[in-house]
Amino acid sequence: MVMHGKGKCSICGLEKDIVAKVPNGGEILYCKQCLDNEIGSMLDNFNKINLVCLKCGWPNIQKDDPKAGINETDIINGIYANVTLTCNECNHRFFLNVSDYGQT
Repeated sequence: MVMHGKGKCSICGLEKDIVAKVPNGGEILYCKQCLDNEIGSMLDNFNKINLVCLKCGWPNIQKDDPKAGINETDIINGIYANVTLTCNECNHRFFLNVSDYGQT
């Protein structure tokens, strides 16, 4: 996790160690607790997405080890969620990555 020094967290408003910066119209600064809450919320919502197999269309898909985080390596930073999926009908495996770059 990248540390960005002390600063005012954009979410809780407290002066804390900043662990993530995300440009979203302005710059959003996250302390560890607020980042964990944001990522947890995104992962919960990501897991609510109903998916079907890309090969056979079967809706019985197994989600293997979904992950979410802040992507700070690209020019455009954002929050991401990704997961490997397996169809329980035809055993086809595929990968899904969702990126949230905030408001335009």
